[in-house]
Amino acid sequence: MAKTPDELDRERGFLIPQSLSHHEYTTRMMRVLGVVHVMEVREGYPRDEFLIRSCMISNILVADYHEKLEIEAGTLSYLPQYCPYNLNKERKAVHRTITNNFGKNRSELVKEVEELRQAYVNDLEVEGFSRHAKSIYAIHVYLDLVNMLNPYSSVKVIDGELYTIDHKKDQEIVDVDGDVMEMDRFYAYMIATAEWKLETLLFSHTNIQQAISELCKHLRRTKGIDIHYKEMK
Repeated sequence: MAKTPDELDRERGFLIPQSLSHHEYTTRMMRVLGVVHVMEVREGYPRDEFLIRSCMISNILVADYHEKLEIEAGTLSYLPQYCPYNLNKERKAVHRTITNNFGKNRSELVKEVEELRQAYVNDLEVEGFSRHAKSIYAIHVYLDLVNMLNPYSSVKVIDGELYTIDHKKDQEIVDVDGDVMEMDRFYAYMIATAEWKLETLLFSHTNIQQAISELCKHLRRTKGIDIHYKEMK
């Protein structure tokens, strides 16, 4: 018996969330990305990278996920990293914008993803977070690695932290919390951190797990950083 279009789409890993037609959901996603486009960005943080990352995570989520909650909250999940968010009034403004446009559950999931990121940044307990938050944050980890390969940026936003790449004596260096690293050591640091996160998250989409693992191997092989990587481990 021939399979239905929905069954074929499900096998390929893509299915538009139920209850909305293609054009209705495309219109809704345009609204989501429209909000990203008009949000104020923190001083020094690259606006173009914020927009690109939001579009990239949206593409990944639409391709691999079926729940509107994850797709929409995930697309908005870079707002706390790139937008003014340190003060209580700034956090309230971000979440009020999300709630007013897309509902409180989207806002709460964006908040949880940010809390998970902060737990990793501050070396806190990462248990107790929902599978939705872990799944979205795993894509953040993957896109942080992808961003390392972007040759057109002199700054890198990694886990929400802004790093400036300086040129000194024909070498590229990065200051990581007072520890000045050459780029090969910085790559090693990023790889070790990404693989540790993948191990401790314990939940993420299979495609993203594989993508992180393959990209880490690619970076170790092409950047010649095995020695530094072993030191980081």
